[in-house]
Amino acid sequence: MPDLSESTLPESAELRVLIVDDDPDVADALAGLLELMGCRTTVAFGGESGLRMLQLFKPGLVFLDLGMPGYDGVGVMHRAKTFGQADGAMYVCLTGNKYEEDRALASGFDRFVHKPMTMDKLSEILSEARARSVVQDHWRLKSVDGTSSAFSEAGPPMN
Repeated sequence: MPDLSESTLPESAELRVLIVDDDPDVADALAGLLELMGCRTTVAFGGESGLRMLQLFKPGLVFLDLGMPGYDGVGVMHRAKTFGQADGAMYVCLTGNKYEEDRALASGFDRFVHKPMTMDKLSEILSEARARSVVQDHWRLKSVDGTSSAFSEAGPPMN
């Protein structure tokens, strides 16, 4: 059993994580582990429900199984990009098929992870997703307070 002490866990409060996997045992186990690590999670057990949850939950990190019936992970990724739901979130292809990495990355996934995922790999992914989330929150706040979120090469506007 991995050590889940506070000192080994990355800070991940407020990180919203969607797990899309047709195997309920895998999805629920990953969700439980992520919750122990301070994440807010939701699970979808197929591609169609995963697409609905992308709209409703607005995750910062998405774990997508590649080999699902109906909309597989690549199909979900394609639809998410088409409808602007892939913007900002980190998408991780989590699959048992280690020979699909090129196809997954070509479809827009940020990372490819072969099951089973190690705790070190999970911590690394959470740290990266958290860092992305902080940057996006910063730009969202800049847009809300009336300052421009698009800077010229000269840098941010000086008020």
